Amino acid sequence: MVLYTIIFTFEKNYLFEKCKTIIFLYTGYKKIYMKNFIYSMLLVICMMYSCSESKQRNNTNEKPNQESKTASPYEVNENGFSVVFPSKPVVNAITTDSEFGQRQVLYYTLDNQTEKYHLIYSDYPEVMLELGNPQEIIDGVIANILFETKATEKGREEYLVDSLKGTLVNAEADNVSIKAGVIFISNRLYQLVYMNENKDSLVKGDDFFKSFKPAN
Repeated sequence: MVLYTIIFTFEKNYLFEKCKTIIFLYTGYKKIYMKNFIYSMLLVICMMYSCSESKQRNNTNEKPNQESKTASPYEVNENGFSVVFPSKPVVNAITTDSEFGQRQVLYYTLDNQTEKYHLIYSDYPEVMLELGNPQEIIDGVIANILFETKATEKGREEYLVDSLKGTLVNAEADNVSIKAGVIFISNRLYQLVYMNENKDSLVKGDDFFKSFKPAN
């Protein structure tokens, strides 16, 4: 399994750089009577599964992850939200520099062999949301999830978290099924991503999305 984090910088032109850990950064301009600078940070975690990698893994002496089969659900309840993973996730943080100063991106990752769970979030400066359109940011995040995984969208619906509204999308690539939920809570953008090698098993990720709640 290959885990990609993507950084994308856009200033009229755009460029990509892929490596095992990449961050997705989007910078843009918008004209409102005069050219105003709009910066927005879009971080996406994308996984790509390959059958050859699965076979290669099975042919090694690597022991299966027994913990993922027996572990109890693990609730993350911190930093203004709660969510339940099937077992304890790994937590990472990345600090990035921008015209608005340093920003931190946090992401929680759980790898259960044939499936992966991710929750990623970062805070946007209020001025970015005032100048931009939050729904356009959400749509851009989803578009790049589809682009980077070479997936075809199979359906999109409203993602309701309490009374808050985001977007939930289902998609398929050659080797994986994908479900992604993207939502703003205040000025914080949350991304939940579930991916599974078994294309008929996206329902397994439903509890993950339903468990996500803002802190009271």
